[in-house]
Amino acid sequence: MLNTIAQISKQTIQNLMQNNINPTPKEYSYEFCKIAKQKNIDTAECEYFDDMLQLLEKSELQDIQNNPQNIYDIIDILLKRVPKKKCRS
Repeated sequence: MLNTIAQISKQTIQNLMQNNINPTPKEYSYEFCKIAKQKNIDTAECEYFDDMLQLLEKSELQDIQNNPQNIYDIIDILLKRVPKKKCRS
């Protein structure tokens, strides 16, 4: 598995460089999970993203122009939720 992860990591960096995309954690995680899914490789990080995606409300998904592509997009959505404390007022 470690060898496979190393290959996915190498391909991730290559893809980002070929497309002139800075290898930020956000861009890297999106590309990494995309490649892993293409190769039918399950990783805890990519599965975590899928699990977190299920926590979003339909209205939250409709409010964004593109589907969330990585955990950073989901965090942005969740941070916009009104805290329960403010709902009680």
